[in-house]
Amino acid sequence: METWFLADPDMLKDYFDAGFRQQHIPSRSRLEDVAKKDVLKALELATKNCKTRYAKGRVSITLLAKLNPRLVEQACPHARKLLAYLRTS
Repeated sequence: METWFLADPDMLKDYFDAGFRQQHIPSRSRLEDVAKKDVLKALELATKNCKTRYAKGRVSITLLAKLNPRLVEQACPHARKLLAYLRTS
């Protein structure tokens, strides 16, 4: 799920607002190639100076609801397959 958040950096910037350091967010076309520990570290560093920092639970669920699924599909092939399956079920 955290990898999906990296696919929508504008959403992250809007949510975390002041103090968000977007330069820590990897910008790869295939974000699924980024190791989970690196994804979590990127979110930690990017939100280090924010009033609200990244955390599992309430913050992650809120971000999940705000994601742009088209951006996630473009950056995450496995998510694209999952969403395609869910749309046909």
